[in-house]
Amino acid sequence: LMVWIEAVCQQRHYPWPGRLRNAPAAKWLAQHITGLALCDDAQDAADEITDAHKRVLRVIDRPAFRQYQGQCEICQGDLYGYRDADKITCAQCSEVIRKDVNDRRLANQLEDKLCTANELVVVIADRFGATIKPKTVHDLAYRKTNPILVRGSTYDEQKLYRAGDVFAELRKRKVIA
Repeated sequence: LMVWIEAVCQQRHYPWPGRLRNAPAAKWLAQHITGLALCDDAQDAADEITDAHKRVLRVIDRPAFRQYQGQCEICQGDLYGYRDADKITCAQCSEVIRKDVNDRRLANQLEDKLCTANELVVVIADRFGATIKPKTVHDLAYRKTNPILVRGSTYDEQKLYRAGDVFAELRKRKVIA
C-alpha cells in the first residue's frame, strides 16, 4: 500500500502523508482513488493490492479444516466435511449427503453408544459445546432417584453409561440444548 501511496504522491504531487499502517494506508488510497487511477501504472494497482491482501489473509486467517463426519451409508467409507458446509461428498463413492441428515443419523447412533464418563465429557464438549466433569456423569447414576443406569464396565473397571440417557438427563437440567 505504501508503494502505491508513494507513487500517487510523486506522480500527482500530493502531500506525503508519512509512513502509515495498513488501515490508514488503505483509507488514504480510498480517499485518493482518482489520483491512483491517473498514475502511469495504475492498471497494476488492483492486482498488486489484491495480491497483498490475499497474502495477509493467508498469514492471519486459520484455514478451515475438514472434520470427521462418520461413515458413508453407501460404501462405509470415512466422511470428512467442513463444519459449516451444507453437503458432504464421500471421497470413495462420490455420494453427496446432506450434512443435516448425516448429523441426525450420527446423533441417533450416538444415543445408543455405551461410553465412559471421560468419553462423554469429550462428546458433550464436541457435540453440544458444554463443559462438564466426569463426576457430573457419575453423580447422575448415584443419586437416590437414579436418573441413569450404569450399563456395564470396561476391562479396567470404568463404568459405562448409555450416551442417550446422559444427554436426556443433561437436557432436563438445561446443561445442553
